[in-house]
Amino acid sequence: WARAGHPPPILVRDGKAELLPVLRGTMLGVVAEAEYVEDQVLLQSEDMLLLYTDGLVERKDRPIDDALDELLRLIETATGPLEQQLDYLLRYNNANTDDDTCAVAIRLN
Repeated sequence: WARAGHPPPILVRDGKAELLPVLRGTMLGVVAEAEYVEDQVLLQSEDMLLLYTDGLVERKDRPIDDALDELLRLIETATGPLEQQLDYLLRYNNANTDDDTCAVAIRLN
């Protein structure tokens, strides 16, 4: 994965959610000659990888780190098929910036 200005990906393994490292990279399209650091993670059976925009976590009254911690706790309580888990995250997150939200998740079966 590479970072183009979005929050760090989340890996859910064995029911425990963790932020993957924040890689160096500027927002996509801001600088014509931008360079992006890439990293990789080997997914195991039943792992879920969540990529998302800041609209899922940003709050006007709270630091982003607190909102990320809250998202980690929320994702650990989501159950069911992957689509249902994403719906749960979108429904129960506490973002309040009226920003657009995009979430992409994969689960290795």
